[in-house]
Amino acid sequence: MRIKISTIYFDYKLWILVAFFLFIFSFPVQALIVPQIYFTNLQLSKLNFLPGETVEGEVSLWNYEDFSVTDLVFYFQLLGGEVNGAASQMIDEQRDTTIFSLSAKEKTTRTFSYTLPKNLPAGTFKFRIQLANSRGEEMSWVDRIIEIGGEGKFLLLDNYWLVKEGKVWPPGGGLEYQPGEIPKVRFDVTNNTNFTISAFPKIVTYKRNVGGEIIQEQTEKSIILNPQQKLTLEAFLAQITNPGTYLSEIRLYDSESKEPISNSIYFRW
Repeated sequence: MRIKISTIYFDYKLWILVAFFLFIFSFPVQALIVPQIYFTNLQLSKLNFLPGETVEGEVSLWNYEDFSVTDLVFYFQLLGGEVNGAASQMIDEQRDTTIFSLSAKEKTTRTFSYTLPKNLPAGTFKFRIQLANSRGEEMSWVDRIIEIGGEGKFLLLDNYWLVKEGKVWPPGGGLEYQPGEIPKVRFDVTNNTNFTISAFPKIVTYKRNVGGEIIQEQTEKSIILNPQQKLTLEAFLAQITNPGTYLSEIRLYDSESKEPISNSIYFRW
């Protein structure tokens, strides 16, 4: 009798467990499926530039889907600091002004132009065209290696972290904060040039991604770096009460010209 009661009790619990999973998986699961749009070619008018010059060319796309894809936009990115074949620094990013669409199976070629920042170090860089939608959700990209000459004024931002409760956390880890908490960050600024540079940090916080809704822009006090000097700075990001995912960008700007003078660093939280 004990064995029978035990068996009945086990079957009952098993039925409850199965019913629970059937209940959970009966709800539809929604996921973001990235459209299959491929870059088939990228041609540039030249591969050697000076700071402030315009990169011009044309790029070919193929919409592999059986349906039209709308709300498409190009992001032009200049990447540097390659480590193990992958770029580690976002030197510059600009969003194109044109939003376009592709019909089902359409193949097209589009011209473009992108103006390089006026303050850039000399060296080898990766020029990337990133396809995304207007909310900044990325789809695919294509790269070309370009050379930039001259000796521009430029500051390098690296070794950057989120700081919470006396500990440092990876900047892309999506660290959680309670409503009203103010995220704190720490980063290094290095002047590898022969110029004395005065610059101020600008912090832009977006909803989810670059290109999304701008939640807040803030400007900090100027700093002065002598040639070959390195500083460690701390800053506070936006104070937000609404739950969500946010991305904050920090970049330095020349105190006189107000032009960008550093790479951008990003903090997701």
